[in-house]
Amino acid sequence: MKFVVRLIGIVLVISLAFHSFAITSFCATEQYLLGDADGDGMIMIVDCTLIQRDIAGLAEIHVNNRRVADVDSDGEICILDATAIQRYLAEMKDNYPIGEYISDSSSTPSHLPTVSVNGKTITVDNVTFDTAH
Repeated sequence: MKFVVRLIGIVLVISLAFHSFAITSFCATEQYLLGDADGDGMIMIVDCTLIQRDIAGLAEIHVNNRRVADVDSDGEICILDATAIQRYLAEMKDNYPIGEYISDSSSTPSHLPTVSVNGKTITVDNVTFDTAH
């Protein structure tokens, strides 16, 4: 019985140590609407205006929305991104998936902890906890 109580205690400590990691590990990958520079869930002319104001230094696109404002994915927000959104709004053919959802793979952790239980020891990512004490 003492072993079970110790094991539960260690598992709880490990869970608390990795709680934020565990929460992000099991959450769905966040998705963003390509071209939605203001993050309101719609693609409208105000998204183009915000991009233009950002370029001119009169406004700043929120850090969470910069990726979807860069519709051509060239690494910088420029007038070509605003033009591509305007073309989308005018229903003109373009090569960019504006209006489609893209996943944010950076929110997905690249490493999950390795946990193993062997007798009276628990190992988490090569760190061993002895439950016999």
